[in-house]
Amino acid sequence: MKRLFNRPIPDLKITLLAILLIGGIGYYLYSTVRHFQAVNQLDEAKTIMRDIQNLLGWSILQPQADAIQVCNLQNIQQISKQEEFQKIKQLLGWNVNIQQHSKYVESINVYAAPDLHGCIIRAHFRKDAFVSDELAGKYITYQYDFKKSTTTCVTNIKKYALVKSCTRL
Repeated sequence: MKRLFNRPIPDLKITLLAILLIGGIGYYLYSTVRHFQAVNQLDEAKTIMRDIQNLLGWSILQPQADAIQVCNLQNIQQISKQEEFQKIKQLLGWNVNIQQHSKYVESINVYAAPDLHGCIIRAHFRKDAFVSDELAGKYITYQYDFKKSTTTCVTNIKKYALVKSCTRL
């Protein structure tokens, strides 16, 4: 350490290193908070889609149910109000809440798959300032194939950590 006017002068390298370290820690904390914010927003969409999936499973078991009737959001909402479904919901402790949009989700679309063997549920995220940058204006789609009993996920969300199980476009 050098002395100037009888005061010690800190080494410039140590000062810069400390500033960089503090800046790095600050950015790490900021990016971690943003990541968990995006995860919570994505979980909200997945919860809505899971509720719809539960009703799809129930409605496909109804007599004379075809994919076009089953994969209709209005029909799904009617099924959720049926007395028989309400009893099963209460027995199993389900908290099914069918919504078409939420704070972060602009719209939920449900329609029949092109082969008419399943349903496609797509959630579009809002393009608002309070929606995470990784999700704003993006979508996530689940395709349920009733014949093969499979689920496929497709999305245009780029961040791998958010959608590990999905095919990204």
